[in-house]
Amino acid sequence: MPGYTADFLIEKRQVWEQIFSPYLKSMGKNTDWSKLVIHGIPIAPFSMDDGLYLLKEEIETFNPEIKLLRNPRWLSLEENR
Repeated sequence: MPGYTADFLIEKRQVWEQIFSPYLKSMGKNTDWSKLVIHGIPIAPFSMDDGLYLLKEEIETFNPEIKLLRNPRWLSLEENR
């Protein structure tokens, strides 16, 4: 949700920590997350219904250290690609 960043939640830890204290083992800011914008990839192989799922599979197959949490998505409308 906009405005509820990791820094905000850490700052307000005393408010929510007691609610989760029976379950809370540790808490910290994850700094390993990345967002990528990729330009210049051929779009024809990925323009079908399952295209972005196939792109995800291809990325993970050829980069075993990477696990995408969701399928990639287009940032532009189809008519602008």
